[in-house]
Amino acid sequence: LLSLCRILGMALGPGLNVLVAKVDIPITPTWKLDSLNSVGIVLVLANLISAIAIYYLLDEPKEIKETEDKNVTANADSSTSTQSSTAPSATAAFLSFLSLDIMVPMLSIFTFNANFQLIETGFAPAVNDALGWGPIESSAALGSLSFLIAANMYFVMTLSKRGISDSNLLCGGLVGAIVGYTAVCLLWIKDSSVWHFYLPILVSASSFPYMAATTRSIFTVSVTS
Repeated sequence: LLSLCRILGMALGPGLNVLVAKVDIPITPTWKLDSLNSVGIVLVLANLISAIAIYYLLDEPKEIKETEDKNVTANADSSTSTQSSTAPSATAAFLSFLSLDIMVPMLSIFTFNANFQLIETGFAPAVNDALGWGPIESSAALGSLSFLIAANMYFVMTLSKRGISDSNLLCGGLVGAIVGYTAVCLLWIKDSSVWHFYLPILVSASSFPYMAATTRSIFTVSVTS
């Protein structure tokens, strides 16, 4: 359900560019708010609000404890001993972040989200300069990627059910991402064809589900252990 909500947001989000297509507000003699830079400002504000909401409003799930038999009583000493032995210390919690099982998924999810955000913020001004595209064309191109991501997410679930490990799926997604983002650097050239701009983001978007879903799974297993 969360994945579907994310994909729906990726499909509908670029449509908001229509609201800023006619923006043209002078700010200083040398800088103004227009249809290109206002999109980036909207993305920055939306991500900032999301980060604040997650940090302050999202509570950690409470641990479910089994109900004890009312006829069984425990003395205070044994209760205190049990709590002290199961409660993780602050030092142990800090040291757990130094584990590669934790650090690698954290680095992975940071990296592929940062790279994908570069496409969302850089595609519009790049194709405007190279192809003369406006917000409508850019929104159509980026919005079409959501259906591609949905299809690949289905393939990820299918491969996982067939026994393909999360690590292998993640490595495959990372290879695809390397190819896609390298193509961005090499093919996004002024006066080049539409496919030179669209194919790199198509490959990059196709790689996204193979990294996103598997990274969360690997991280969850690592945290549990």
